Amino acid sequence: MPNVALRVGVLATATTLGALVGFGVRAGAATGLLSAGGLALRGLPDVVSPDRGIGLSTIAGALQHAAVTLAWSIVFTAVAGRWRGTRGVVAALACAVLVWVVDARLPTPLRLAAGVLDPAQRALVATLLGAALAIGTRLAFPRGAPAATASTGAST
Repeated sequence: MPNVALRVGVLATATTLGALVGFGVRAGAATGLLSAGGLALRGLPDVVSPDRGIGLSTIAGALQHAAVTLAWSIVFTAVAGRWRGTRGVVAALACAVLVWVVDARLPTPLRLAAGVLDPAQRALVATLLGAALAIGTRLAFPRGAPAATASTGAST
């Protein structure tokens, strides 16, 4: 299932990075949160400043966020990757809640956007991550691929 996890992870990363850029655009600095995340990773004050373009901190912040999002995608697809319908949606919702709760307690390098999101932003990003996981697992399997059985979770 590594190929599925990668597909789901790419969709989840694109979705959540888009949200981070959207938050930045609203604040007047499109890459501001990514740059602040990169600064936090380097141990510098994580200040969101006016957009000065894409620099080392922005790239570091984007790569760190992508790695964390991919890690959550791997965990999700390992546990619930073949679940369909209500079961898959509930699993994605549970994952979103888990991400929101756990993310606040992780060290900076393991947090979404290196921990520079406020609680409301973190909640929205976790919700978008959950939605991307649900949609991504649905899109990652070709039409007609066997779904998990209700009793064992094994493929049929």
